[in-house]
Amino acid sequence: MKTTRIAAVMTTVALFATACGGSDDDDGGKADRDSSDGGSLSATDGAAYDECFDAACEVIVEKGTEIELDPDLGWEGSPGHGASGWSLLTVTDLSEGGVGLTLSAADASSTGGMATILPVGDSKAYYLNGMTAKILDASEEQAVLSLNWSGA
Repeated sequence: MKTTRIAAVMTTVALFATACGGSDDDDGGKADRDSSDGGSLSATDGAAYDECFDAACEVIVEKGTEIELDPDLGWEGSPGHGASGWSLLTVTDLSEGGVGLTLSAADASSTGGMATILPVGDSKAYYLNGMTAKILDASEEQAVLSLNWSGA
């Protein structure tokens, strides 16, 4: 009889904990990822790269991550070509010390692509022709990238 009561109490506690705890998907837009050094990386928008379309987000990226950007957020292109903007950001390299990014322009004939390496944890935001970027934290395989549209 005592065993039955203990089992019933444990089942009730487990159900209560599950109901209150929620799931990893229900985190209010904040995602945590385990980093290789035993800590975890956290970003406001998690891995929701569509949040970056307007060049305003904080996401966890890995090498090979591609983020589509709104090319209408742009700058004056070559004379006669009108406005141009970034259309794709690709993470080309990632280490605990820096993150390599390649930006591809919507109008490749006027601006081509741009590659840059951003240091980790630098308080300075790096200006990327209309957008600022910062690497807030990194592990061996992931980094937290913050983008903000600053205009041209």
